[in-house]
Amino acid sequence: DTVFVMNGTYVKDNSWSSDVVIETTSGTADKWIVWINFPGHKPLISFDCWQGFNIQGSFIEINGLTVKGNNENITLEQALNQPQSCANPTGSFDARFNGNGITADGRNGAHFHHLKVKNCTVFDCGGAGINFIQADYITAENNTVYNNSWFTLWATSGINLWQNWNYDSSTGVRNNIRNNICYDNRQFVPTVAPYCAFSDGNGI
Repeated sequence: DTVFVMNGTYVKDNSWSSDVVIETTSGTADKWIVWINFPGHKPLISFDCWQGFNIQGSFIEINGLTVKGNNENITLEQALNQPQSCANPTGSFDARFNGNGITADGRNGAHFHHLKVKNCTVFDCGGAGINFIQADYITAENNTVYNNSWFTLWATSGINLWQNWNYDSSTGVRNNIRNNICYDNRQFVPTVAPYCAFSDGNGI
């Protein structure tokens, strides 16, 4: 299937989900699921929750979307004293400071694979801009990724690949990060205790 996203600002509008968009269906090798802006349209996903776009499947492409996080609504003082920070190790983690723009997280055992994020603009996310965890066959290309990872406790980066996982035994190139514009991604808040130090906030 192809999902054409038309003009509008899309936000989280329910109490049961921690994300704006969740794609839980997988495509196949010859029939990918594609989310793409309708020709001439510039849709915006705006979020202050855990994920703007949460990929929970394989053979999925995200193309031409703009994803904006919550940074403009946060001060550095608030971020440094957020719950579970080194300055305030109490309470529960708060998504407003730690949300990721576009994420595929395979730590639940699903190990997602064959994922593409193309021609997207992802910015102002407290956590990672574009984030892949325990995944394989990743392509991130022609994206603009900026002002991310400022306020998270989790040591993310603008484009984040962590604990890459082997989908198969191929020795060829499986992950491609290319032709992206990536800037002003950095950590202003130390990584969660017990580390309490700056470790990431990279472009990639």
